[in-house]
Amino acid sequence: MPQGQKIGLLYVLGRVLTFSEKDIPSHALTKGWAKAEGGSRWTDGICAEMKLHVLTSQLTHMQLSLSALPFLVRDKLPTQFVQLFGNGRLLNTTVLSKPSFENMACEIEPEYWFERNGYAHIILTWVIPNCRPANSLTDVSDVRQLGICFSSFCISPLRSGLSVA
Repeated sequence: MPQGQKIGLLYVLGRVLTFSEKDIPSHALTKGWAKAEGGSRWTDGICAEMKLHVLTSQLTHMQLSLSALPFLVRDKLPTQFVQLFGNGRLLNTTVLSKPSFENMACEIEPEYWFERNGYAHIILTWVIPNCRPANSLTDVSDVRQLGICFSSFCISPLRSGLSVA
């Protein structure tokens, strides 16, 4: 990674991170994120982006796992539709409808990463078209366009013969 570069997160495969500022600093969350709330963070808007880098030597078939809580309001917003892209390629489509943290998982193929100077780079983009300002559906004053609250994140090598379903 070029010296002095502050965009993105140099990630070590298999490491479980929270969405706290300590684990995933704001410079890695380049678009569509609210401030961290403890170990979690809400998306704020229709799109949210995260930039990651890994050593090229770590590239393999991988599994991304996330713990996600949708912003739901009974009878007004019963589901959140989420698409996840990696460098523009669709990785996953999910509909979340439970008012609790759920696991979201998908595969990331090695060819989805861009390789340069010994590092592999990916921009993960979540598209959440049903996000809404909290104050438009509830009696709170929160103006953020809430979609999904993420609490944990992990990319690990996918063991041979296994597939994320």
